Amino acid sequence: MALICSDRIMRDKTPSHVLRIRDDAILTLRSLDEPFFEELRPLAESSDALFMRNVFHPRSISISHAGDPVYHVAQLEDGQFAYGESTRNERIFFSFFSPDLDLVTRWFIYQAGHTFRWTQRSYASMYIPCYTYEKRPGYELVEVEKYTYTLKTPAGQVLPMRMDDDLINDYSDTVRFSYICDIPVRDLLDSFLDPDGHPALEGFVVEE
Repeated sequence: MALICSDRIMRDKTPSHVLRIRDDAILTLRSLDEPFFEELRPLAESSDALFMRNVFHPRSISISHAGDPVYHVAQLEDGQFAYGESTRNERIFFSFFSPDLDLVTRWFIYQAGHTFRWTQRSYASMYIPCYTYEKRPGYELVEVEKYTYTLKTPAGQVLPMRMDDDLINDYSDTVRFSYICDIPVRDLLDSFLDPDGHPALEGFVVEE
């Protein structure tokens, strides 16, 4: 049984924009120790949210909102990065693997950001297509092995990733990921923090 070592977020009075390290270059992530990961803290800014590291995966970042599930991005023993989920005090079930930390971080931001919007802020919901008949134009699902997929881009590049995806009733996380796989990680984070989904996801905000 994996125990999660965590601390509740201290309510820092420093304005959040002061914590953000900005530059005009496109950010490329190589390590979970990079300053960018501190910028994920706003996704857990509430009294019942947690921003933490897992005791069995010290090279990890985890976020939880008001209980389960807990979302994790971690570097595994073989050096590759992975996204997974757990209930508190239980083992992590990893479902997304890649040597490219940017790809894994995008999926982590999507999962934690989607929950943040409706549990912590009551922002307008987003709908990002997630069925096989809603595939992003030009993108193809490529089966790596049974129930495991990656993506081929319009340029013919096969992304270095493996995502668990059983396609039950045509539902596909891989299809959903195709819509965010090339958004810069900082823009993706900002889009979930912004009520209207700016700068990259405003087209997916559902008008109530």
